[in-house]
Amino acid sequence: MRDYYDYSNEYNDDENEYENEEEVSEEGLEEEEEKKKNYLVEGEYDPVKSYLKEMGVVPLLTKDDEIVLAARIEDGEEKLARIIFSLPFALNKLIALGKMVESGDAP
Repeated sequence: MRDYYDYSNEYNDDENEYENEEEVSEEGLEEEEEKKKNYLVEGEYDPVKSYLKEMGVVPLLTKDDEIVLAARIEDGEEKLARIIFSLPFALNKLIALGKMVESGDAP
């Protein structure tokens, strides 16, 4: 899109027409898009560009890597559950919560 002031010198009030009417070519559109892309001043921070640049460096997981990672997560969750439920105060709280659910005091 062009600004109104870009046309101010081309408009002829007497004839109500543009003196130098021209069609917008694809090259003109491409030039305008290129200008829009380079709107950032050098040294200005662009968070999207920075994020995409960082993400491009990180390698994607393969199927085997995903399986190994999922197994490690499951093992960690099992260890955590064993540790928490081996503590006496956690068991007492769990029993108290169970009784509250049975009596309808807790959802």
